[in-house]
Amino acid sequence: RIQGRVPSTGEGELQVEAPGVQVRDLYALAQLDTSGVGGSVGLRLDMSGTAQSPRINGAVSLEDFRMGESMGPYAEGLFNYADRNFEGGLVLWRTGEPVLLVTASAPIDLAFAKVKERKLPGPISLRARADSVDLAVLEALSTSVQRVRGTLKADVRVQGTWDRPDLTGFIELFDAEMSVTGLNTRFTALNTRAELSGDSIVVQRFAMKGGNGSAEGEGTVRLAGLTNPILDLRLRAKDFK
Repeated sequence: RIQGRVPSTGEGELQVEAPGVQVRDLYALAQLDTSGVGGSVGLRLDMSGTAQSPRINGAVSLEDFRMGESMGPYAEGLFNYADRNFEGGLVLWRTGEPVLLVTASAPIDLAFAKVKERKLPGPISLRARADSVDLAVLEALSTSVQRVRGTLKADVRVQGTWDRPDLTGFIELFDAEMSVTGLNTRFTALNTRAELSGDSIVVQRFAMKGGNGSAEGEGTVRLAGLTNPILDLRLRAKDFK
């Protein structure tokens, strides 16, 4: 259900409600494979203000998501945008316990018009905590990977600004595996740990198998700006497919 006036040169007020939309139907509209897909999406969106200075808030949820034999967690998110600042949060639940919590705040220009720079000066804040998240949820985000297995643990905090981020925390993957359809290859035994400190992500260890071979490595990713990574990574491979 959509009703109201889209913000433009004058004030607008638009409401969108979509309770219980079937994920299978969304996959069909996107011309994706619907076999083994289940679950429902809920959306509420309120929009006001003008095209140059919109105000947006809403909520989204994902319930009973299924991809093949994998069942995804219940997910719910809230977001608010006003005065060129975005705030939002996302929680994934499994058996009544939160397994992933993400909160974010950042200065950004989401005007419905072309602007010189979307990323604005000012403090940013991101916190992500994951406690044994099943990586099978990645199958809902990309059609290029299938039969994803493994576990994610993380406790990440990003502060500072867009140009000078300040990172702390860690990210770990345990016994991850996936089939990459474009390569017709299955990668297994992916285990890695990365520590975040200052403007750098230090990959302490990385190992995985591909075909009858393996690859391992380590190194550093330095962020000269949050979206400008500088790589210093080393990789050793043997018969790696």
